[in-house]
Amino acid sequence: MFKKEYFFVFALIGLSIVYVLLSLIVFLSRGKWSRAFHKKLAIGAMIIAFCAIINSQNAAYSQTPATLTPTPLYGIIDPTPIIPDETPPPVPPYSAPPVIIAPANQTVRTNEDFTTGVYVNSGNQKVAAYGMTVSYDNSFISVDRNMGEYGVTVGADGFVTAVNSENQGQVIISGFDASGKGPGSNLHMFTVGWTAGNSAGTTIINLSVDVLVDTNSSPIWFYNTSGAQVQIIEIILGDVNSDEKISIIDALLVAQYYVDLNPGNFNPDAADVDGSGTINVIDALLIARKYVGLIDTFPGE
Repeated sequence: MFKKEYFFVFALIGLSIVYVLLSLIVFLSRGKWSRAFHKKLAIGAMIIAFCAIINSQNAAYSQTPATLTPTPLYGIIDPTPIIPDETPPPVPPYSAPPVIIAPANQTVRTNEDFTTGVYVNSGNQKVAAYGMTVSYDNSFISVDRNMGEYGVTVGADGFVTAVNSENQGQVIISGFDASGKGPGSNLHMFTVGWTAGNSAGTTIINLSVDVLVDTNSSPIWFYNTSGAQVQIIEIILGDVNSDEKISIIDALLVAQYYVDLNPGNFNPDAADVDGSGTINVIDALLIARKYVGLIDTFPGE
C-alpha cells in the first residue's frame, strides 16, 4: 500500500525530471524569458525539496514506539525476568551393581599357586542366593582342589553351599543364606584357588552369573565381568624371591629355607639349582657363585 508520507519524495523526483527537461529547452532557446523561468523553477524545486525533508522527519517521529521496536528473530520477547530453578535434579535410579573377579590382572610363575576372588555390589539389597559359573582354559591353569571345598573357599562377606569343579574348564558355585548377607558395595562371596601350568602365556578367567537374588527372591541386577587376565611366565632357576633376577638375596633365602627358618616370598620350585631333588646349602652356594659371575649356568639347567 502506498504511504502518504512518501508523496513529496515521489513529487520531488517527478519535478526533478521536469526541471531537467525544461533546463534543456532553456539552454537550447537561449531566450531572456527562459532565464526568469529558470530562476523560478529552481526556487520552486528548492522549496519542494525542503518540504519533502520536513515531511519525512515528521512521519518518522509520528510512528509509535511499538512500530520502532525491532521484531525479535524468534518471536516476541517476554519481559518477565527468568528466575533460576533452585530445585535439585532428581536422583537417578539405582544402577546395576557389578559382579567382578579380582584381581583383574596378575602375573604368576609356571606351576605357581594363586587365587582369584569374586565380589558383589548389592546396592541396598541383601544377597540371599546366587548361582555362578567360573570358566577357564585348562591348558594354562587348573583348579587347586586341595583348597577349601573342591577349590573354593567362603569369602569374608559371603557363603558357599555347593561346588562342582569336576568338569575341566569350569567351576559351578552356588549358595544360599536365609537371612542374607550385606547389603554392601564390595561383598566378598568366595575365592577360587588355581595352579598355573607348565606353559608360559596369557589366559582369561571368565565369570557368568545365573542367579543373584535378595531375601525376597527379587533379582539383584548385575553386569557380568569381562574376566580376569592371568599372565604366566617361566620360572627363572635360582630366582627364589621372584624378582626376575638372581642375587645374593636368593642365596640367603635358600640357606634360611634349608635350616627351617621359613623365609617369606620363597619359591621352592626355583631353589633346586643343582637338580638333586633336594634344597640344601649347595644350592645357596651355587646361586652365590652365579651372582658374582663364577658360573654361567646351573647344573640343573
